[in-house]
Amino acid sequence: IVHHMMMMTTMMMRVLSVCLATIAFLSTFTIIVRDNHVLALDNGLARTPQMGFNTWNHFGCHINESIIRQTADAIVATGLAQAGYVYVNLDDCWQTARDATGRIIADPAAFPSGLAALA
Repeated sequence: IVHHMMMMTTMMMRVLSVCLATIAFLSTFTIIVRDNHVLALDNGLARTPQMGFNTWNHFGCHINESIIRQTADAIVATGLAQAGYVYVNLDDCWQTARDATGRIIADPAAFPSGLAALA
């Protein structure tokens, strides 16, 4: 687990570097200043980009409840949560099928507590 967390930390730091470079690049295009005023809503939204971890980038389809909990714990333990990384995105392979109403069903073998338990 320690080796796994160290690998995740290294990968997250690489992701952080790419994100910061992207933010610096995009910020030159997204802020509009007119007459020394920034044209933006002061509603608290989008003060930073959505920051988090996408499971697909490291785990692909090899995810389960335990891995997601460990990932979230690693984000907190490494200080990334305090830096604003607050999302763990389950990109793919968490579902098995759809029910009769069309709702996606989480894989009960991989996520025995259900997805709500991870929220």
